[in-house]
Amino acid sequence: MYPNKKHLTSSEKANKLIIWVLLIITSLTVIMIIWPPFYHALHTYDIQALKAINSNRIRTLDPIFLFITNTSSLVCIIIIAFTLLAGWVKRAKNLILKGSQLLVTFLTSFIIIKALKYLIGRNRPYITYDFLDKLAQAESLSFPSGHTFEAFAFSTAVALLFKNLWIRIFIFTWAVLVGLSRMILGMHYISDVIGGIIFGLLTGYFVHILYKQNTISANRM
Repeated sequence: MYPNKKHLTSSEKANKLIIWVLLIITSLTVIMIIWPPFYHALHTYDIQALKAINSNRIRTLDPIFLFITNTSSLVCIIIIAFTLLAGWVKRAKNLILKGSQLLVTFLTSFIIIKALKYLIGRNRPYITYDFLDKLAQAESLSFPSGHTFEAFAFSTAVALLFKNLWIRIFIFTWAVLVGLSRMILGMHYISDVIGGIIFGLLTGYFVHILYKQNTISANRM
């Protein structure tokens, strides 16, 4: 007889996925450091893809994407405030806990974004390439895309806390549009946006796990 196979829980599966993502990121980083042609090939694709997205955009939609890109923090703040207010009015401890987790996710994202940007120190693409149309304002460095990071970290937290399918569809659709807007407006390379997505997803998940573990520990006391 064959031994029973261990069925992984959703949390264990997510942990394995995160480990694989981190290994892939680490491997790509090492390859780019020790093999410069690989880095140059990726960068060439990066700027060519961004040029295609930025140059071939539907220009009449520029105001819409500018509006979307400016909602990254606003949407987070509104949802946090609404969740905490609803929890306070209804005296629902569960909602207050969810609101606090969303707030911590938002603040943690801000700290990690600033740290990564100044650690990596990558210039914005429109500074290096004058053929790009710069359609929004930015003062910080390029990698990762802070708007995308923030949107995906927050969307991950919302999706993990609220099981409603339509909420999940709305929040991730919004996050994808935020990331897309950063390229359409000429503010970020595709790799900046991909980095924002990956690190955002990881941040939202890790904050959720920490909250879950603390809640379990508190209930055992």
